[in-house]
Amino acid sequence: MSSNSLALGRQLGSLSLYAKVAAHEARLQDGVVRTQCGLCAALTRRAPGARVRIASDGTLHINVSVVVRYGMDPRAVTAAVQKAVLGGVGRIADRPVGAVNVLVSGFELARPLRRLYDKGGAQ
Repeated sequence: MSSNSLALGRQLGSLSLYAKVAAHEARLQDGVVRTQCGLCAALTRRAPGARVRIASDGTLHINVSVVVRYGMDPRAVTAAVQKAVLGGVGRIADRPVGAVNVLVSGFELARPLRRLYDKGGAQ
C-alpha cells in the first residue's frame, strides 16, 4: 500500500436494510397486495415482511411473505418476486444472495373502486 492511499475499511449493510429492500421490491410486483408480517413483527412494527439471515456458507438467505391478489397465478407472482428481490438486494449487498424463498400467506380480493359523483348527482 502506498503512503498516499487511504484505507477506508469495509462498507457493510445491515440485515434489516436488506430486509427492507427485499420487501420493497416484492411490493412493486404485479399481483402482490402487500407483504405479510408475523405477529411479533406486527407488534414491534419493525419487520417489513421479509427476513434475512446469513447462512453458514456466508450467503444471504431471504424469506419474503406476501399476500397475492385473488385471481393471479401465485407461481408467476412468486417467480417475479424472487427475481426482483434477487436483483434489488444483489445490487446493494456486500455478499452473494444464496436463496430467496417466497411464501404466499394469503389471497385478497381487489378493493372496489369508489365512484365519484358530481355535486348535483345522487349520493
